[in-house]
Amino acid sequence: DRVLPKFRTVIPNVMMRGGEATEESLLWWFSVVMSHILRPSPSLSEVVRKHRASLPERYLAMHVRRGHKWVETSPHPLSAYVAAAANISTTTGVTDVLVVTEDPEVEARLRYMEPPLTTSKGGGLKFHFTAHTRRGYRVSIPQCLRMGILSAGEENEISLVNLLLAAGAEGFVGAFSSGWSKRAFELMVAKQNRVPLHVSLDGLWGP
Repeated sequence: DRVLPKFRTVIPNVMMRGGEATEESLLWWFSVVMSHILRPSPSLSEVVRKHRASLPERYLAMHVRRGHKWVETSPHPLSAYVAAAANISTTTGVTDVLVVTEDPEVEARLRYMEPPLTTSKGGGLKFHFTAHTRRGYRVSIPQCLRMGILSAGEENEISLVNLLLAAGAEGFVGAFSSGWSKRAFELMVAKQNRVPLHVSLDGLWGP
């Protein structure tokens, strides 16, 4: 996100009202364009299909950003993510949650959470994870790639598979300081043709 693609800074005139683009038009524009740019290849679609088969019909998506994010800002407590997911679950009735994170500790804590968190409707949240062998590191992904401890191909596949799976969720919890969270949310908007229920722990969506 250091250098925004041109389409993220050029807004069609048809979307302008009184010389300024509205928040709704900006979100719609970015969502439609991102869904076009990130449309999967046949081979990636097949990988996504296999992972999708292990998920329930309806689910929420929760992106817990860790890794080197701590050098930019203090991480949000895991309990805040879970509480936000529980609130959306109460509204939607969806109790299954796809968790996307690069931190194995987060996955371990959610897998063995005791006692299980329940929503106000009495249903317990059930967390799901995509299968991968990636290790989590406390340094940036680009740095890991330069050091040769992560594979660029595998890293891209994991990120894109999770992104496309998250796009199929009914609600979203994340942090919009993360470019990945924003991309996932934009794809959800394009897929649903509406703004889904969502919670960002550190600010509103913006280009």
